[in-house]
Amino acid sequence: MQAIVNGTSYQLEPGIACCIPPGQWYQCVPPGDLAGYHLQVPADLLYQMENTSALTVLSAPAFFNGKPLLLSVDGSMEMAGDIIQRMEYLLANLTPGDSEILKGYLHLFLLYLSRPVQPLTWTIQGREKSIVDEFLSLVRQKFTCQKMVAEYASDLCVTASYLNRVVKRVSGHTASHYIQQQVIREAKRLCRHNIHSMKEIAFALGFSDIAHFSKFFKNYTGVNFSSFKKDVHPRNPCPPIC
Repeated sequence: MQAIVNGTSYQLEPGIACCIPPGQWYQCVPPGDLAGYHLQVPADLLYQMENTSALTVLSAPAFFNGKPLLLSVDGSMEMAGDIIQRMEYLLANLTPGDSEILKGYLHLFLLYLSRPVQPLTWTIQGREKSIVDEFLSLVRQKFTCQKMVAEYASDLCVTASYLNRVVKRVSGHTASHYIQQQVIREAKRLCRHNIHSMKEIAFALGFSDIAHFSKFFKNYTGVNFSSFKKDVHPRNPCPPIC
């Protein structure tokens, strides 16, 4: 089985869970003899859970970068599959109050997925990890109106240099990298829907000058926006957005 995420193919083997971050373009190409589960979770629900320290799968830097996590769940497959089946049953027979039970099952399922993921807090001071978590959460909320590290540092009551230093030490990337990647990811997502012009996308992302947006996109992707749009349309139909 192959999972295609943002144009990159990932090979899936039996006993592997492919966790795709919210907002990514993806497509699954399964062979006829392989069975499995396809579970979609609303992004806002994941963000509500991301501050739970045990759910390391949600705090992995690769996950925030928009890349899928490929996790070996061989030892937990039976239990994880049982949880999904219970969720399917509840969804098919939904009654008032079942939403909280579903959240509980989802939390348990994510705990199983988190078992192979090393928590950052084992090697990083709790205060620094907390700052990075808050920063990444703010980026998701404010990237259309705040594109400077200093603005996020002000929100967190720290200096820009300190924020950059902490984010780099914890994740391996600078704070500006995460801001830029969030903007680029959203630009690509909107482009793949093929219902927005470059002008509309630029304004939606907080750029008042289309030329500035075009230059920004080219600088951080290596291709200009028009070429990217031609590459994804009309040959690639839009699969679901997770």
